[in-house]
Amino acid sequence: MCKFKFKILATICVIVLLFSGCKQDKAFSTSVTAMGTVISFKLYGDNSENVFNALMQEFDKIENACSLTKKGTAINLLNETGKTDNPFIIEQVEKITPLLKKSGGRFDYTVGTVTALWNIGFSDAKKPQQKEINDALELVDGLKANVEDGVLTLSKGQKVDLGATAKGYALDKAKEIFKHFFCIT
Repeated sequence: MCKFKFKILATICVIVLLFSGCKQDKAFSTSVTAMGTVISFKLYGDNSENVFNALMQEFDKIENACSLTKKGTAINLLNETGKTDNPFIIEQVEKITPLLKKSGGRFDYTVGTVTALWNIGFSDAKKPQQKEINDALELVDGLKANVEDGVLTLSKGQKVDLGATAKGYALDKAKEIFKHFFCIT
């Protein structure tokens, strides 16, 4: 019985020692809007603000490439011209394409043709007419877009919306940042 109590006490001591490096007395809390989403942070530890700044730096890079509501982003230039050589956009499209195929087109990055009809994020946002939606749906087919020699070319009338993918990518980046700052494996 005495050995059992010692093992429990030793286990508790090891757990306390392991977590003693993770001070939770200093919290950093804030909310921001990034990628069209309100994100609330509550980070603990002496490095909290550094972690937040690193996260925001990554989120800003992603938003500056993929935002449909900011002028001059890579995605808006693609949607205006039908072409891009932006490595981030091409990387995202190449990652999505197998999912597009696997889902039978249900997860299609060229859905921007449809989502643009609502004009969400702008003062003139509205619900489009069903005919407008049906016409736009005819253009949705990511398999008709083409990446060749480092250039993504869309079919006529197509628009890209990487909202879901960009947010997933942002979460992957956040995981990397947490691993770096908190030595998580």
